[in-house]
This record gives sequence, C-alpha cells and structure tokens, in this order.
Amino acid sequence: MKFIETEIKGVFLIQNLLFQDERGKFIKTFQRSIFNEMGLKFDQKENFFSVSALGVIRGLHFQYPPFAQEKLVYVPKGRIMDIVLDIRVDSPSYNKHIVVELSEKNCYSIYIAAGCAHGFQSLENDTVTVYSQGTEYEASADGGINPLSLGIEWPIKEYILSQKDKKFIHISDFESPFKF
Repeated sequence: MKFIETEIKGVFLIQNLLFQDERGKFIKTFQRSIFNEMGLKFDQKENFFSVSALGVIRGLHFQYPPFAQEKLVYVPKGRIMDIVLDIRVDSPSYNKHIVVELSEKNCYSIYIAAGCAHGFQSLENDTVTVYSQGTEYEASADGGINPLSLGIEWPIKEYILSQKDKKFIHISDFESPFKF
C-alpha cells in the first residue's frame, strides 16, 4: 500500500495493493499494521456502503465532537468525485477542500481524519461506495455542510441531492467546533 499525502493534514490518498490475473482482481484496502506504521491508529467501528445513481451528490457529512470520526472510503464498483473539507479551525488547511477520483479502475482509497467533512458525486450509475468509520453513527451528532456552498464545479450538472443535504448550513455560516 502506498500512502500519498494530500494538502489536508491527516488525509491520505491510498494506492491499495492490487493483484490481478485471469480470475479478476484481489484488492487489499486495510491492514492495521501498515496504518499504524503511518501513524494512523484507525480502529474501525462501523462499515457500510451506498449505491448511487449517476449524478447523486452525498454530503458533506461529519459527526460533531465527541463523536467525530475518521473514515476510510473506497469504490469497488463505478466512479466518484470525492470531496474532503477541512473544518478544524486550527488546521493550516482550515476551510480548504480537496477533490480526488475514486474508482474501481484506479483502486484508490482515501483516509479522512476526524474533523473533516466528506462528500462525493457519483460519476456512473449504480456506483458502490464503501465507508469504514472509526466511531459508530450517533444521530444526535450528525452534521453537515451544504455541498453546493463550496463553489465546486460538479461534473454531472443534473445532480440529485437529498432534502437533508440541501438543508445543511452554508459553509460561510458554519462555526466549527473542531480543534486541530
């Protein structure tokens, strides 16, 4: 596994181990000892996946402290434009976001530090996105920032956004409780 630092401290693009032959692919997305060597003490508490239609935008999601969570995200089927927004007020990259593509073809994952908001747009129909999280979902700590408030140029113009995500606060009105 190769960890590639991003502009946001604690967020890594990960080139997963890929073994491919006439049978298909075998991909390793997590190994505790390798993560520990990178200084990432990721203790997975919950795993789930979403299946998204073409153009779906999900996010930007996070959980408020003390339920803030690290995430490991990858795409075994399809393709997404993945977005990570740093909302840690003392971070050198506070209020900055990165955009990366995760797909079944590039076999990348992204590790997201606690205190960052996460979202994506599905670039293919029936895209499967897998999430591993460092804390369990806590409904009372559920938070988000309206993804349309970042000024991102969304590749699929006819997007689908849930009512919940539409109601999230605009980035300019967000007061972060996260300390770096």
